Amino acid sequence: MNTPPAWSGCPADSDPKLWELYEAEMKSVYREFLAEYNQWMVEHGAREQEFKFPFLQEFSPWANIYIFPKELDYTPLRPNPPNWHQFDTFMRGEPDSIPFEIPPKLRDGPGKLIYFSLGTIGCINVPLMKRLIRFLAQSPNRFIVSKGKYKNKMGLDKNLKKKLVRLSFFFVNFI
Repeated sequence: MNTPPAWSGCPADSDPKLWELYEAEMKSVYREFLAEYNQWMVEHGAREQEFKFPFLQEFSPWANIYIFPKELDYTPLRPNPPNWHQFDTFMRGEPDSIPFEIPPKLRDGPGKLIYFSLGTIGCINVPLMKRLIRFLAQSPNRFIVSKGKYKNKMGLDKNLKKKLVRLSFFFVNFI
């Protein structure tokens, strides 16, 4: 491949050895999650999947979809393989059809209200999430943190709970 791994932050002209190190580290970080994923796949009649970061499953010979802004895609350096299709974004519905109002408890506190998410893959790195939560707790702002699948593994010690309550720190748990 002529491009760095997804989400590595490596520029296109960086040393490919850095790409290999990054991919090896990602495999290490997500080993537990991938074992659970493969167990679930087998329990539901599929065969175990080979991990190809950042993908959890093997590529389809018929159709593969990826989400990435067209303007930032690497297709001049790396044309898409056969049966791969790029989408700028996915939406689950029309934005105006999903009513939402920020509850006053969140809306009316001190500092700015910031939504924080590392996405589906990032939030399964529990040590990183715990570290980021401790860091965010030091801010004068308020945060909605999407904790993801392992939300129950991100307990807070007493000192941090006191600080978070004082900072009006809230968690949204998406599954």
